Amino acid sequence: ADAVRFCKERHQLDVVCGQWLSADAEFARDCAFITMTHVVEHVTDPVSFVRRGAERLNEQGQIYVEVPDLLSTAWRGTGFFHLAHLQYFTEHSLRNLFARAGLNVQ
Repeated sequence: ADAVRFCKERHQLDVVCGQWLSADAEFARDCAFITMTHVVEHVTDPVSFVRRGAERLNEQGQIYVEVPDLLSTAWRGTGFFHLAHLQYFTEHSLRNLFARAGLNVQ
């Protein structure tokens, strides 16, 4: 809610925070930008999840995805492996996920 308020007040952006996967999420159509920050590693079918997000983008739209990097030294040890993480990614596997979802990586 704070980030939405900041974007609206400071940058006059039309920003919405919500559950864009729900059937009644009519606000989540024709999006210019979707963020998935530390979300994709928690879903059972990340390809379908990202693909459903891509379906909500306008022609110039972009998706920003951030996940923990399995190969990063910052995520070593017991703190990295978590019961809530259903998926683990490297840069290569994340690029593969995007390709399978029909997206181009920039």
